[in-house]
Amino acid sequence: MGGYGSPEYLVSQEHNLGLLTLNAADATNRSKLYAAVKKKLTAAYCVITGAGTAAAAAFKILNGTSSIGIITIGTQTAGAIATAVLDSGAASIAAGSVINITNTTSDTQGAGYVVLRWQDTF
Repeated sequence: MGGYGSPEYLVSQEHNLGLLTLNAADATNRSKLYAAVKKKLTAAYCVITGAGTAAAAAFKILNGTSSIGIITIGTQTAGAIATAVLDSGAASIAAGSVINITNTTSDTQGAGYVVLRWQDTF
């Protein structure tokens, strides 16, 4: 990892976390991701496979326990793409951090494929 001179510097990567559901108690961990090097979260989205029944149904993106973004799927229909609203904390994620995806509201129908887009910032 050669730093600023590396051809990989600031190259975007997408990580598909797979099919996640909102059918769990509020704030239940749905997925985890380990950041091996310093990263910047540039985008996140969810391809909805099951429309939620609650308008507030969402996936929360956490750096440890600090919120860095939210993907609200609400009652959007299957096939729609919900994009994240990212907080300023998404711009700098330290090496060794654990990114957690939790749900904000239990929803027996809400589900989708969650994708995170990163840049390694060394």
